[in-house]
Amino acid sequence: MMTILIWPGRVAGQTRERQMLRKHSSYIYTYSTSICRCVCYHKYQASYMEATTGPRSRCAGLNSPFVYIREGELLLILYIWEIRANSHDSGLLFHRSLPSSSPIPSYCRIKLTTTTSAITTYPCACIMDPADLPKTMKTLLQVSRRSTEVIVKTVPVPIPSHPEDVLVRVHAAAPCAGELRWAMDFPDAIPADKELVPCQDLAGSVVLAPPDSGFAPGDRVFCRISAERAGAARDYALARVGELAKVPVGLGWIEAAATPLSALTAWQALFVQGTLFSAGIDGDAEAQERNAKARVLVTGAAGGVGSWVVQLAARAGAKHIVAVCGPGKEGAVRQLGATEVVNYQQSSIEEWVAINAAARECDLVIDVVGGRTLVGCWAAVRADGALISINTPPDMVKPADLDKKLTKSLFFIVEPLGSNLARIGELIRAGKVRPVIDSVWAFGEYNKAFEKLESGHSRGKIVIKVDGEAEGEAVDGIGSFSPC
Repeated sequence: MMTILIWPGRVAGQTRERQMLRKHSSYIYTYSTSICRCVCYHKYQASYMEATTGPRSRCAGLNSPFVYIREGELLLILYIWEIRANSHDSGLLFHRSLPSSSPIPSYCRIKLTTTTSAITTYPCACIMDPADLPKTMKTLLQVSRRSTEVIVKTVPVPIPSHPEDVLVRVHAAAPCAGELRWAMDFPDAIPADKELVPCQDLAGSVVLAPPDSGFAPGDRVFCRISAERAGAARDYALARVGELAKVPVGLGWIEAAATPLSALTAWQALFVQGTLFSAGIDGDAEAQERNAKARVLVTGAAGGVGSWVVQLAARAGAKHIVAVCGPGKEGAVRQLGATEVVNYQQSSIEEWVAINAAARECDLVIDVVGGRTLVGCWAAVRADGALISINTPPDMVKPADLDKKLTKSLFFIVEPLGSNLARIGELIRAGKVRPVIDSVWAFGEYNKAFEKLESGHSRGKIVIKVDGEAEGEAVDGIGSFSPC
């Protein structure tokens, strides 16, 4: 079985596409039940060349041609038989059984015209053996933007519609606290046409990928899908090339799904938005020495993001890490690298700091909780320090009578960068860090998973198994922490 997948692409002439055209020069065979007329564009030539094609004929003399399809006409490439989708916006997907001896170009372009004669170019990639790709799949879906109710539906398998789209078979996905309210609370940030599929974190296997993307069918990948697009609580999801990283050796589907959002947020809070130096993780002596001088405080230290902040800060060389968490979690966060623990049920952050402000104020404070906890963080950060929040802009809750100036006071939203995730993956493979998992739920138990998440008392990430690949997978340390 052969699949020809056509991605919407950029216009010809850009460097990457020139390189692709130079690299792949296989002839394109055409097939039609009746003779049709096509126009092919020779690379680097400014003129069109015409060819009349019939069964098993070839566009003679043209390497990596551009095929021009007139409105109302159809040129079938490589014995293409069945049209699965045909839209200028959603891409094209074709199926046809081919003999193994058939010439298969790994890159070409197709031009489509509209009634206004506008031309759109599409890069085309050939992916072998997608015979198991169904036409429909199960998915979780919010019933509307104004409701947090989630239901199970059967919908068509998504078709790549962007040059960077990668179709992934999802094995496990992880929800994020509050995500079912994003469309209500942040209407300007969530597109009105977003398909409301929850769980932006995924772990799965590549099914279809663009040419030269660095990913191929069968690759084990994980990522954070941008919140602007449909999530991963479904059998097949669309991720972007820049969001993806390969799952490190030794990490199962459940642990992989538990990693992206929490680890990326912690990484960027510490090393991109914060003031620690990531080179310390790689053993750079100067960076470790500078990090060792900084006092770091993190709220929600036992949660998904907080547990990663503690681990990464410790690995980067920080010697003074204050973890704010609930009762019964002190030993766990100390195992991850915390040197001091504040039980928020026994003492507020302000009360803890007041005992010895000079010794307890911190250079970098990372808040993942918001609300009253973030107010207390203003007492914990020293003058000229940095206060980073992933919940609320810190200045919105700064005490009116506090005259303290900081070098940084900011709120940020994580960027789903595969490059950051790949570095984190290297640390996981080396056994230096590990995701912390609270609980794992079957797909049909999604309501229980969201209830546990919204309770605010989870220890680490909550993961939903999407298919049988994650069934029966043993995960160390569920509901507890273990040292890396």
